[in-house]
Amino acid sequence: MEYYRYDENLASGTQPSAEDLQDLKEEGWEVVVNLSAASTRNALKDEASIVERLGMEYLHFPVDCSELEAFQYLTFKGILNGFAGRRIFVH
Repeated sequence: MEYYRYDENLASGTQPSAEDLQDLKEEGWEVVVNLSAASTRNALKDEASIVERLGMEYLHFPVDCSELEAFQYLTFKGILNGFAGRRIFVH
């Protein structure tokens, strides 16, 4: 899976498969933040449990990117700050 790495601790990409999540774990990523709605066409069923079984943390914060509001930016910033110092993958 290809993804964009912003810095050592933050990257983002498309919806990962179960294999991609395993690869992310092996690459040292510690946290998965999912911004997609659960109803998204390509959503990975049981993503949270897959991530947690791999020993990573999972947070689902669904956002409608077509109508972003200030509180969503602030919440996302808080999420990133809450995981400061950890390697975070966002999709």
